[in-house]
Amino acid sequence: MIAEAAPSAAAGLNQAVQEAVTKAAAQVGANIQTSVKAGEVTLSGTAPSEEALRRVAEEASRVPGVTAVRTNVTLKAAG
Repeated sequence: MIAEAAPSAAAGLNQAVQEAVTKAAAQVGANIQTSVKAGEVTLSGTAPSEEALRRVAEEASRVPGVTAVRTNVTLKAAG
């Protein structure tokens, strides 16, 4: 049963991170995708400003189980 719990937990974490990032990105006009591996989140895509990126990264870091957030996001003015 332990072997089954790990993939389920990973899938749950991935989904929780995706939901948090999607919601935050929509609020700040960013287009950001996520990748989660062993609690480490990598954000990629575009954001209109450093502040927008910071807000999205902060929301990702608040998800229980996230141990680190890395960004590979390009800053790009909206429009």
